[in-house]
Amino acid sequence: MSADGWEVLETRVSRLENQNRWLKAFCVIFCLTVICGCSMGHAKAGTTVEAQTLLLRDKNGDITAEMQTINGEPRLLLTGPNRQREVEISPYGVKFSHDGPALKGPIAQYSDLGVYLSNGDGKPVLEIGGGGRTSDYSTPVPEIKLFDDTGKSIFLAP
Repeated sequence: MSADGWEVLETRVSRLENQNRWLKAFCVIFCLTVICGCSMGHAKAGTTVEAQTLLLRDKNGDITAEMQTINGEPRLLLTGPNRQREVEISPYGVKFSHDGPALKGPIAQYSDLGVYLSNGDGKPVLEIGGGGRTSDYSTPVPEIKLFDDTGKSIFLAP
């Protein structure tokens, strides 16, 4: 064969190999699509579970999570071992509590009014944002408050 014949043959083989790669890729994608379609066709439609409260229990039967509605408001409560630590998520914010031997009451709470941090006795230590000086605590006020051990405000940064 001449050099031109080999070049033509090489070009044709290269083009066939390229077409073969595309054909293989198409076949694999087509087969996967058919398999997925068949498996989805055999799947049963999901069911809806309606309840006032949904409880998740660990292997010992202790409640570790609780989802419920209280007065029409949703609430998610996650608990730690022996229910000493709790995280509550609701439309009003997020609250972290620890009822262990050293601390009683909420330690931190975040809501649309601000962030509140308290000591082990449940007395406020720091308030960022918060209801501040308004009496109804319905409107956040941009301020930072620090409190002493008795809960009395000792610093205010408006």
